[in-house]
Amino acid sequence: MRRPPPPRPAAPRGLAADEAKIHGANACAVTLRERPDAVVRAWFAESTARHWAEAMQGLAARRRAYHVVPDDELGLVAGSEHHGGVCLIVRKKRPVSIERWLTKMEKRERVCGLALEGVGNPHNLGAILRTGAHFAIDGLLVADTDALHSGACARVAEGGLEYVETVHCAHTGDAIRLARRAGFGILTTSSHGGEPLYAAELPPKCLIVFGEESQGLTKQTLKAGDVQVMIPGSGAVESLNVSVAAAVIVAEWWRRFRQP
Repeated sequence: MRRPPPPRPAAPRGLAADEAKIHGANACAVTLRERPDAVVRAWFAESTARHWAEAMQGLAARRRAYHVVPDDELGLVAGSEHHGGVCLIVRKKRPVSIERWLTKMEKRERVCGLALEGVGNPHNLGAILRTGAHFAIDGLLVADTDALHSGACARVAEGGLEYVETVHCAHTGDAIRLARRAGFGILTTSSHGGEPLYAAELPPKCLIVFGEESQGLTKQTLKAGDVQVMIPGSGAVESLNVSVAAAVIVAEWWRRFRQP
């Protein structure tokens, strides 16, 4: 008599409004370490399950369900072949309001916040989060904080979301107005004009504003800055990707104001 096939692992249930599905070895490892209580359920690939033994023990201790599944099964669960051997359902990290964030930054003399106007590509968002974590930025201001919780964004961010304060502000103009009132200098960015970055006077308490991938900042936002900068280069290509530009500019701010 033929044996019946083994039962298939439980597929991801519908996500609650405060839940997100993330994948990628580094992204998931950081979440398991930094916010273990936020993990709702986990899946691990058979081929790499031995590397996650400690994580499984921690999940079991917290009475969280986990499944060890074939690699192709995990691809279906994660919705991507680039899952890195693990997929988690987690409770989203809650953003703060811009008002609350500015209050927290009130007495600090050196602050670096990034504001994104229309940047929506998950790979760019993930790369910006990774840069933000590397240079310890103080806040990432976005209109749609849910966009930071996609699987692709989490994988590219390599866990960066766990180290960057996310700030909700529906309109870039409001972010600029409120930040300036709180003592921030506003740095706008463009590939077509402005002072060369390395010669520009950067404010130590700074909100750096980046625009969407194809068109950059709107004219209204660009003019609202106290300092407008461009990244000098060969001119062989029109501009840098927004995530690369963010890394270059934030690295220069770090060099001037935080480098040990």
